[in-house]
Amino acid sequence: MIANNIEFARPGTVGQVDAFPKSGETAPVPGCFETAVRLFVDQAVTFCSVGPASQDVARWLTVQTHAKQAHAQGADFVLAPVASDAVHAEAIAQAKPGTLEEPERGATVVLLVDSISTAPAKDLTCFELSGPGIEKTAELYVSQAEWAHARAERADEYPCGIEILLVDGEGNVAALPRTTRIENTFTCLGGRKGEVA
Repeated sequence: MIANNIEFARPGTVGQVDAFPKSGETAPVPGCFETAVRLFVDQAVTFCSVGPASQDVARWLTVQTHAKQAHAQGADFVLAPVASDAVHAEAIAQAKPGTLEEPERGATVVLLVDSISTAPAKDLTCFELSGPGIEKTAELYVSQAEWAHARAERADEYPCGIEILLVDGEGNVAALPRTTRIENTFTCLGGRKGEVA
């Protein structure tokens, strides 16, 4: 099994991907991030990689998938294969929002984070999610938080916006469509809900 339950239709659901089977050239990205990217990026789309090894990632992905590299402002997929708040903010700030006539042309931003969970855990930030595909609200716990602040700062006009795919090193994935509302509620200090940073 390579992937199970990456659901943009059910925001906040945590699915699972396996590390991509190794053969030939070693990928310049973690195995589970590679799998998530390969599920979406192919010769029919454009991509941009941001972060310290962006050129290495771009060369490797072009060879592996035949996808075409583009500037972040025009790419269908913007990849941030390092768990860094600064890189996440850069990727999200530059991603294209689509247009009022074609909001689905907004970019999907794929972010590597340290940890994703549906339950409280030490040093994870709780995000309360609401919107289409969610009955009332859902909670998602993520190790990095800057991505959500960067998304909120975009202030895209509805129905425009970006979609976000979060991936951690254990293969946990969570998809957040552009219509999902995200609120930062608290950070777990001791691994229990209700402990506020």
